[in-house]
Amino acid sequence: MIKIIVLLVELVLTVATFLLIFNMTMYATMSYQEAKNTAYRTINDFEQNTTSTYGNIPTGYMPAAANGILSDLINFRI
Repeated sequence: MIKIIVLLVELVLTVATFLLIFNMTMYATMSYQEAKNTAYRTINDFEQNTTSTYGNIPTGYMPAAANGILSDLINFRI
């Protein structure tokens, strides 16, 4: 009788642990997906709405500082 109770308790704990881990994994995955989508949206917006100060050099996927430096290098005049 005690063996059955112990087995039931072990089963419940195993299932609870699995559900907890599964839940945490799903939550982390969803958060990661959400963050990734937001990042991609931001990059796409930035790419569509940004050109360099020297005309139509697309500068998406670059931070603003690098964008300015790159434009200066491309358009460097001696």
